[in-house]
Amino acid sequence: MNLFDINTPYASPNKAINDDGDIITANGYSVYKVPLKVNTTYTFQKKTTAATYIRIVLMNSNDEKESLAVSANISTIGIYTKTFTTTSATAYAYIQIKTTDENVILVEGTNVGGYSPYNMGCITEKIVNKNLFDKNNFNYVNGKRFNDNGEVVNDADSSYSTTLFKVQPSTTYTIQGTQSVGGKTTRIYYYDNNKTFLNRSSGYQTDSYSFTTPSNCYYIALQLRNSTYIDLDIIQLEQGSTATTYVAHQEQTYTIPCQQPMRSIGTVRDCFVRVSGVWYERHNIVNIIMNGTETITVFSSSSTRTVFQVVTNYSFYGIKQNEESGRCTHFRPIWQGATWQPGDISTRAGSDGTSRSLFPTMQANMTIEQFKTWLGSNNVITDMKAVTPVDLPCTTAQTQALEAIYKAKSYEDVTHVFSEDGVPIYFVAKALKK
Repeated sequence: MNLFDINTPYASPNKAINDDGDIITANGYSVYKVPLKVNTTYTFQKKTTAATYIRIVLMNSNDEKESLAVSANISTIGIYTKTFTTTSATAYAYIQIKTTDENVILVEGTNVGGYSPYNMGCITEKIVNKNLFDKNNFNYVNGKRFNDNGEVVNDADSSYSTTLFKVQPSTTYTIQGTQSVGGKTTRIYYYDNNKTFLNRSSGYQTDSYSFTTPSNCYYIALQLRNSTYIDLDIIQLEQGSTATTYVAHQEQTYTIPCQQPMRSIGTVRDCFVRVSGVWYERHNIVNIIMNGTETITVFSSSSTRTVFQVVTNYSFYGIKQNEESGRCTHFRPIWQGATWQPGDISTRAGSDGTSRSLFPTMQANMTIEQFKTWLGSNNVITDMKAVTPVDLPCTTAQTQALEAIYKAKSYEDVTHVFSEDGVPIYFVAKALKK
């Protein structure tokens, strides 16, 4: 989500800041005041079209300078990126940019992705040919490999890739070209959707090797020979159980702005859809915020707990066992029929499996007014599967990016369309054009 609103400068035109955080006069610059969270890492990025000076000064709530995050003279034309971290007293930042700067973006964290307008994020979609192995973006560590526990160990004959390749669960792939000189074991490493190591394949010493990914595998890495024997120009990773004629990796990359964060629960994901020629940002996951303004009643109480019923504005599917963990702030999601304890939140789905209410469990003897007051200070946020998806008509920028994918040319033999961020794009009765 881009936190930088280039259309609302704090001091402009011909204003800048000095290292002490004071507003000064400087031709060709503007100053922006951007609220920030405490103890949080941010990344600032912009495209410079001329030599410029960049300053980011962190300020506290008393409008006093806290620290100088960035003070740099940029003489190189192109993309400038800087990561910084706020302190426990940071309230906002003064950011100075040149009025000719383009594609200015400030995001929480270190993953900038592509440019997106203010208050919008973005996702990356790729169209790839049959060879999923991109030698130009392949990195590896020589003389080491993983053991069965995912621990790095020394092995002079081996190397392992730090590059992860996106794959589908329970799907067969074939790799070739990793044994330009035989006799040494190579393997596949499996990772889940969070890029956490799962396990590794059996060792193989053949030039072609087929494997099937585990049901919870979304990424793989490679254990190869050491750098003396690696030939990146002959490696091919493809879907299927047969090694086909080698072709070089080819891809097209597209960046799509998002109006709201794109979420997922299990296999249900937010996505983009094209219906009757019109694009929509479809949210199959509803983000519910309980802040104490809802209709709240006491559902049940005992000597150990009070269960409240909070009526929401959405109809959603009930929580299922082992599926919803980690989707709620302040509470642990549990399934209907489990034993509720203070700190749990549940749903009570009807015969159709849907509900409009959430049931948070608090300590015994808490009143409705006390709970509303607590919610007012501790907003509870949870994601649920929507019964009826929320469709947002795409903006002009979104539509242009999506149409570019829709009209993209496919590759001979095999074309893969996938998201770097796990967000699918659905074309209604329309294939990629050749």
